[in-house]
Amino acid sequence: MEVLGLGIDIVQVARVRRLLGQKGDRFVQRVFTDDERRYCEGFRNRAERYAARFAAKEAVRKAISPLYKGYYSSREIEITRRADGMPGVKLHGKLSVVGEKGVGFLLSMSHERDYAIAVVIMQKGTVID
Repeated sequence: MEVLGLGIDIVQVARVRRLLGQKGDRFVQRVFTDDERRYCEGFRNRAERYAARFAAKEAVRKAISPLYKGYYSSREIEITRRADGMPGVKLHGKLSVVGEKGVGFLLSMSHERDYAIAVVIMQKGTVID
Protein backbone atom coordinates (compact mmCIF):
# COMPACT_ATOMS: atom_id res chain seq x y z
CA MET A 1 0.00 0.00 0.00
CA GLU A 2 1.15 3.48 -0.86
CA VAL A 3 1.48 6.04 1.97
CA LEU A 4 -0.26 9.27 0.96
CA GLY A 5 -0.06 11.21 4.20
CA LEU A 6 1.25 11.14 7.74
CA GLY A 7 0.08 13.09 10.77
CA ILE A 8 1.07 13.29 14.41
CA ASP A 9 -0.21 15.47 17.23
CA ILE A 10 0.24 15.79 20.99
CA VAL A 11 -2.16 17.50 23.40
CA GLN A 12 -1.85 18.46 27.05
CA VAL A 13 -4.64 16.73 28.98
CA ALA A 14 -4.76 19.69 31.42
CA ARG A 15 -5.60 22.03 28.51
CA VAL A 16 -8.55 19.85 27.50
CA ARG A 17 -9.63 19.55 31.15
CA ARG A 18 -9.64 23.38 31.36
CA LEU A 19 -11.70 23.67 28.17
CA LEU A 20 -14.19 21.14 29.52
CA GLY A 21 -14.48 23.17 32.73
CA GLN A 22 -14.67 26.60 31.09
CA LYS A 23 -16.61 25.94 27.90
CA GLY A 24 -18.22 22.59 28.74
CA ASP A 25 -20.87 21.50 26.30
CA ARG A 26 -20.08 24.26 23.78
CA PHE A 27 -16.53 22.93 23.29
CA VAL A 28 -17.60 19.28 23.22
CA GLN A 29 -20.50 19.82 20.78
CA ARG A 30 -18.39 21.97 18.45
CA VAL A 31 -15.51 19.48 18.19
CA PHE A 32 -16.84 15.95 18.81
CA THR A 33 -19.56 13.79 17.26
CA ASP A 34 -22.36 12.29 19.35
CA ASP A 35 -20.69 8.86 19.33
CA GLU A 36 -17.33 10.32 20.39
CA ARG A 37 -19.01 12.17 23.25
CA ARG A 38 -20.84 9.05 24.43
CA TYR A 39 -17.58 7.10 24.44
CA CYS A 40 -15.58 9.76 26.33
CA GLU A 41 -18.31 10.43 28.89
CA GLY A 42 -18.28 6.76 29.85
CA PHE A 43 -14.90 7.12 31.59
CA ARG A 44 -13.97 8.56 34.97
CA ASN A 45 -11.14 10.62 33.47
CA ARG A 46 -12.98 11.84 30.39
CA ALA A 47 -10.40 14.59 29.73
CA GLU A 48 -7.80 11.97 28.75
CA ARG A 49 -10.22 10.38 26.25
CA TYR A 50 -11.22 13.74 24.77
CA ALA A 51 -7.56 14.78 24.55
CA ALA A 52 -6.60 11.60 22.69
CA ARG A 53 -9.46 12.08 20.22
CA PHE A 54 -8.59 15.74 19.78
CA ALA A 55 -4.97 14.76 19.00
CA ALA A 56 -6.24 12.11 16.58
CA LYS A 57 -8.43 14.64 14.75
CA GLU A 58 -5.45 16.99 14.41
CA ALA A 59 -3.24 14.13 13.18
CA VAL A 60 -5.88 13.25 10.56
CA ARG A 61 -5.96 16.92 9.47
CA LYS A 62 -2.22 16.75 8.85
CA ALA A 63 -2.41 13.40 7.07
CA ILE A 64 -5.17 14.45 4.65
CA SER A 65 -3.66 17.85 3.81
CA PRO A 66 -2.12 16.56 0.54
CA LEU A 67 -5.62 15.61 -0.69
CA TYR A 68 -7.87 18.27 0.85
CA LYS A 69 -7.01 21.93 1.41
CA GLY A 70 -10.45 23.46 2.07
CA TYR A 71 -12.16 24.38 5.33
CA TYR A 72 -14.03 21.72 7.28
CA SER A 73 -15.35 21.18 10.77
CA SER A 74 -13.65 19.00 13.38
CA ARG A 75 -16.90 17.04 13.53
CA GLU A 76 -16.31 15.90 9.93
CA ILE A 77 -13.48 13.74 11.30
CA GLU A 78 -14.81 11.03 13.60
CA ILE A 79 -12.62 8.78 15.72
CA THR A 80 -14.34 5.41 16.04
CA ARG A 81 -13.77 2.02 17.60
CA ARG A 82 -13.51 -0.77 15.07
CA ALA A 83 -15.03 -4.20 15.71
CA ASP A 84 -11.60 -5.44 16.85
CA GLY A 85 -11.38 -2.65 19.46
CA MET A 86 -8.75 -0.66 17.60
CA PRO A 87 -9.36 3.03 16.80
CA GLY A 88 -10.58 3.95 13.35
CA VAL A 89 -11.33 7.06 11.31
CA LYS A 90 -14.57 8.01 9.52
CA LEU A 91 -14.84 11.10 7.35
CA HIS A 92 -18.15 12.97 6.99
CA GLY A 93 -19.47 15.96 5.08
CA LYS A 94 -17.02 17.69 2.76
CA LEU A 95 -14.30 15.24 3.74
CA SER A 96 -16.23 12.32 2.26
CA VAL A 97 -14.49 13.09 -1.05
CA VAL A 98 -11.19 12.00 0.53
CA GLY A 99 -12.69 8.61 1.40
CA GLU A 100 -14.00 8.29 -2.17
CA LYS A 101 -10.40 8.38 -3.41
CA GLY A 102 -9.84 4.87 -2.09
CA VAL A 103 -7.85 5.80 1.00
CA GLY A 104 -7.84 4.29 4.45
CA PHE A 105 -6.25 5.19 7.75
CA LEU A 106 -4.09 3.53 10.34
CA LEU A 107 -4.45 5.28 13.71
CA SER A 108 -2.64 4.85 17.00
CA MET A 109 -3.53 6.87 20.11
CA SER A 110 -2.16 6.91 23.64
CA HIS A 111 -2.56 8.97 26.80
CA GLU A 112 -0.60 9.07 30.02
CA ARG A 113 -1.52 11.52 32.80
CA ASP A 114 -0.28 14.80 31.26
CA TYR A 115 -0.31 14.12 27.51
CA ALA A 116 -2.28 12.44 24.76
CA ILE A 117 -0.74 11.62 21.41
CA ALA A 118 -1.96 10.27 18.08
CA VAL A 119 -0.28 9.12 14.87
CA VAL A 120 -2.14 8.62 11.57
CA ILE A 121 -1.02 7.08 8.32
CA MET A 122 -3.23 7.65 5.29
CA GLN A 123 -2.80 4.88 2.71
CA LYS A 124 -4.06 4.20 -0.78
CA GLY A 125 -5.92 0.91 -0.87
CA THR A 126 -8.02 -1.11 1.49
CA VAL A 127 -7.48 -0.55 5.19
CA ILE A 128 -9.71 -2.12 7.84
CA ASP A 129 -12.19 0.44 9.15
